[in-house]
Amino acid sequence: MPKPEMITGVRTYEIDDIDVERAEGGDGRMLTMQAVPYGVTIDVPSEGIREQFVHGAFAHQLPALHRVQGTYLHQSQGGEVIGRLHSGEDLPTGLRVSMRVSNTQRGNDTLELVRDKAITQVSIGFRAKQHPTWARVIDGVTTRTKAQMFEVALVPQGAYGRNATVLGVRSLADVLRTDTSIDLDDGEEFETEDELRAEGMSLDEARNRIRSIPLLPASLIGR
Repeated sequence: MPKPEMITGVRTYEIDDIDVERAEGGDGRMLTMQAVPYGVTIDVPSEGIREQFVHGAFAHQLPALHRVQGTYLHQSQGGEVIGRLHSGEDLPTGLRVSMRVSNTQRGNDTLELVRDKAITQVSIGFRAKQHPTWARVIDGVTTRTKAQMFEVALVPQGAYGRNATVLGVRSLADVLRTDTSIDLDDGEEFETEDELRAEGMSLDEARNRIRSIPLLPASLIGR
């Protein structure tokens, strides 16, 4: 039996409000954001589908979110790594994550743009299988019940409606005090690069596929 196809996608979310915290005594390098809203249906013209993620779609990744890179713009679009995720919380309204921003020039510039509210949008890179246990079509909407996030990018131009934002900047100590996690469901584990390649895609093919994904303009999404 052939293995289900693994697709790679980019989805970007925007919201007007942004709350920037700087914890007392902290270094203020921890960004808190809603990376993915749940139950929000949008149009994806490049794929010819309507789509939504449901609560729990990324829950299996929570114990290993530190493997997800944080970037300024997507790397496939010439962006740079500015840190990595530290922790996350799967809420009914969406996936809330904390990103530790590294003390680099790009990281510092990005933090300043966030504090100035020049950047309020969040974009994810994800992989998903074309399989009923990962997604199903309900009333014409591709409903993703499971996906594998590999990148969270801060971007100046959103493309997915007003449903994700950077919520705050705070210190690592505060996140450690409030960190939450869940157990893996049914023995599922975070898929490694080797496991993804085992799906039949070479490393070069996987990288080329990611680089080829366009960042959809906001004017095309959510209409």
